[in-house]
Amino acid sequence: MIDTNGFGRIHEFYETDEILAVRSEYHDYTDSEESEMSSIIMYVFQKDPKLIEMMVKSHHESVTNNVKHNGEQVLGELIIDYELKNGKHAYRYLYFYPEDAKLIKEFKDYIKEQNYAEDDVFIR
Repeated sequence: MIDTNGFGRIHEFYETDEILAVRSEYHDYTDSEESEMSSIIMYVFQKDPKLIEMMVKSHHESVTNNVKHNGEQVLGELIIDYELKNGKHAYRYLYFYPEDAKLIKEFKDYIKEQNYAEDDVFIR
């Protein structure tokens, strides 16, 4: 519980200067057909400052919108694995809503452009 901060159940935020690297998964519920769901998965930690900044911004936005929507109108989920400079990891499981569409598109476009991840589809 201490190392993971409750496996994402505690919504403690980190500043960009506390984060060494980030890895993430995005699962898009809007692209789903029956039992399939489109996903973008980063398998390798990245130390890219712009990506870290995007993840921190996404984290803040989604928590704010989650309180507002309480699980309704979910577009998808983002799983963030922060590698902190203090040697610990923090995992966050976040939902995204319609007003987050622009943020999601920026995130998806950037990680594909940088070759950090590719589209993937898997059976749910």
